[in-house]
Amino acid sequence: MRKAWEGVIEMPVGGRSVKPRNTGLTMVIDKGMGIHRLEDLIHTAGEYIDSIKLAFGTSAFNDEKFLKKKMTFWEEKINHELHELIECTRII
Repeated sequence: MRKAWEGVIEMPVGGRSVKPRNTGLTMVIDKGMGIHRLEDLIHTAGEYIDSIKLAFGTSAFNDEKFLKKKMTFWEEKINHELHELIECTRII
């Protein structure tokens, strides 16, 4: 994907590897984001996100349908291991 300022400004850190990466992994901590906020995050930074973790046991407070929707969304958009999210869904 061509960046808006490509060719005008040089990125300070070049050579970012493409997914799936073995080094330079970026993890996002989800502290209870809703689906729309997740969509915005994917749109703006999805190519840099490698992993997600739900923070502080927040998944315990979500209803089952929402948690499964969230898991499906991340799997389709990021295509990575979902840590706590997958563990919670296995329990459900």
